[in-house]
Amino acid sequence: EAGGRFASSRHVAADDEGEPVPGPDAGRGNARQTSTVEVEPHLGAVEDAREMVPATRFERSRRAPDRGVRGTLQASPAVTLGDCSCQYIQLDARGSAYQRLGENLVAAARLRLGSVIGASATNMPADQRFYAGGGGSARGFAYQSLSPLASDGTPFGGSSVVETSLELRWRVRPRWGVVGFVDAAMASDTSQPDFSGMRASAGIGARYYFDFAPVRVDIATPLDRRDGEDAFQIYFSLGQAF
Repeated sequence: EAGGRFASSRHVAADDEGEPVPGPDAGRGNARQTSTVEVEPHLGAVEDAREMVPATRFERSRRAPDRGVRGTLQASPAVTLGDCSCQYIQLDARGSAYQRLGENLVAAARLRLGSVIGASATNMPADQRFYAGGGGSARGFAYQSLSPLASDGTPFGGSSVVETSLELRWRVRPRWGVVGFVDAAMASDTSQPDFSGMRASAGIGARYYFDFAPVRVDIATPLDRRDGEDAFQIYFSLGQAF
């Protein structure tokens, strides 16, 4: 399968869990107008076929892909009016790859790179900044905790972000699966993603596969835990992590 999707739409930023991103200056009243151009190529046959195969094999679908590559590139130009009249563009590139290693074993990896060009984080609305940490970013860390902080210690957001994940997905039974994973992420206040500052976590998870999507439970811990950080985080969600 090879193809692509092109779309143009108005853009409202949200975190990876689908919620609007809060921020310390969310009420500043900055007006902005954004447009989005999204390109989503699908390479390498992540299939949606329903084959007559034994139940222990993976279903080849977008809900549980076992091979292929996916990618999106989103460019969002914006103008802010208020304390600062700024023009900038937010770039957000995401990719994931899947490789079947055996009868019931799949390796999955993802990468996200984001950058804002033309403005600093302090001149942008809170929901246009980048944040990292938490279930949709780097499991094992508190929500948005891998982001630049405000003076009061709350997540302020940055001008760039980098996120990576690697999972091994083992289908133990037709309905049950086990996952081992490593995540790493960091948001920074520079326009170029800061790979040197990335922090990593590791964990395991369980999956129960309904016909429409898997239910997942993950537990993860920071690999370089620091003072004040929880020893582990537990996540409940619907669908694969990516």
